[in-house]
Amino acid sequence: MSAVYWLQSAPLLLVGAAFLGLLLLAQQAGFAARRLRSRGQEQGQPDGIGYLISAALALLGLLMAFTFAASNDRYNTRRRLVGEEANAIMTAYQRAQLLDPAVSRPINQAMLGYLDARQIYDGAGDIPERLALADRQTHEAQVQVWSQVSNAVRTTQSPVHNSLIAATNTMFEKAAERRAAHDARVPISVLRSLVLYSLVVSAIIGYALGAGVRHTVVSVTLFSLLAISLTLVLDLDRPGGGRVTVSQTPMERTITRIRTLEAARPPPSAEAPPAP
Repeated sequence: MSAVYWLQSAPLLLVGAAFLGLLLLAQQAGFAARRLRSRGQEQGQPDGIGYLISAALALLGLLMAFTFAASNDRYNTRRRLVGEEANAIMTAYQRAQLLDPAVSRPINQAMLGYLDARQIYDGAGDIPERLALADRQTHEAQVQVWSQVSNAVRTTQSPVHNSLIAATNTMFEKAAERRAAHDARVPISVLRSLVLYSLVVSAIIGYALGAGVRHTVVSVTLFSLLAISLTLVLDLDRPGGGRVTVSQTPMERTITRIRTLEAARPPPSAEAPPAP
């Protein structure tokens, strides 16, 4: 695993600690380079070095803000799609209930299997094996749902067929959109640039401080804030493996409601036969 991709998979506390350590090492390297260059010369702070540090920190803040905005946008997209998929599932289920009970029952049973598959996806996190299993079971459940919907359309006559087909397609599309949003991360080149630029800025700060006092406490505080900012960006960019996770409450409510309705449904023997 490369060091760059390690940023997206390693524990956040470890990433933050490692990043802080690298920043301190970069500062120390800059500090040592300045002391070595100034050996035997009169020590003094050159004019304009403060402006150089301010400009470097301003550019670093701009890059950090851009990266944070990108990760936050992806987080909001994933959160929005959870609610949209829950609404799409409930819409498809409700439209299926407009059919005769004997016709809608197989669709309902297939929908319950689909809900099971979606729950597996919600609990898969960022583990590739679990995601692969969830993808496979979601596909199989979609085939079952579509088979039952197609059978109802072919064997019965109802004005709700078109709306049921549209709602089922939307339900499948939202699942695909959620999967795509899960894979949409901040480009690795952006993270690489952010880390490298932070190290360069740290070295510049160390080089500037090499002409005078080290200011250890202030430097450690600044670099700690940078490390916290990076871990926050990475946290938002991890769909299922970070501390800031997307709430699955809309899906949980929808699943609970559908299962409750199905549990209260009369047995097949009590259902009226389908209309000719």
